Amino acid sequence: MDHHLAQHARSAASALLAAAICMAITQIIWLALGEDVSRALLFGLSLSSIAFGGTYAGTFFVGIRRAGDA
Repeated sequence: MDHHLAQHARSAASALLAAAICMAITQIIWLALGEDVSRALLFGLSLSSIAFGGTYAGTFFVGIRRAGDA
């Protein structure tokens, strides 16, 4: 596998894990507070997309910096 493709795969895997964890925590908290399921899903998707984007960008750029140092 190409080095850049492997880096994208690692970044995507980390970002998916962060989004899934964020969605689970959001659902537990919002449903425990008695909110409507549709609002909890919408809020969870919003937070998960932010977690996905931030984690993907962070792991990708840190990987580029580490590859440059080696």
